[in-house]
Amino acid sequence: MAEILRKLRAEHDNLEKVLDVLEQEVESGRKGARLNRDIIRDVVDYCQSFPALCHHPKEDLIYRRLRSVAEPSEIDAVGDVLAGHEALSALTDAFEAAVDNLLSDAGANRGKFLRAAQTFLEQYRQHMNAEDDVLFPLARERLSDEDWAEIDRGVADLERSHPSGAIDQRFAFLSQAIAAHEALKTRLARRTVW
Repeated sequence: MAEILRKLRAEHDNLEKVLDVLEQEVESGRKGARLNRDIIRDVVDYCQSFPALCHHPKEDLIYRRLRSVAEPSEIDAVGDVLAGHEALSALTDAFEAAVDNLLSDAGANRGKFLRAAQTFLEQYRQHMNAEDDVLFPLARERLSDEDWAEIDRGVADLERSHPSGAIDQRFAFLSQAIAAHEALKTRLARRTVW
């Protein structure tokens, strides 16, 4: 039971790092700095690939199983995870359009891009927080060992059809940006201590 939830939380942590890199670009852009379009494009591509192919389907398995055993009031508290994933997909597509506009005409669309990026960051983080704070704890509480065994079988099937390692290899540049961002955070944290 707990292994899949640990994996999902680790994936949330990784996605949070991706969002942090985007947020760093947005903050730089607000200050008038040149935006790193390669990083921004990689963030969009990653958010269109990994969650849809590898992450959300696992959460969907948990949600569907939970919906079959939990009380309606509990499901209401969780919300509709499937609809949330569809909304994130649409949000990512809309953000991609803002990125495409930025790439085609940086001056005219910079403000629109920055607003779209802020909305994207906020909604993505709200969604992950809701899963971490409501969905996962409820699943841990309500699902039986048999439910988790069924979910594990479904996850194994998903991982065979869409191995996350192949997606990770596609985003080596983004991984470097994340590492640089993490190093910068560490350096800044050390400065505030001294």
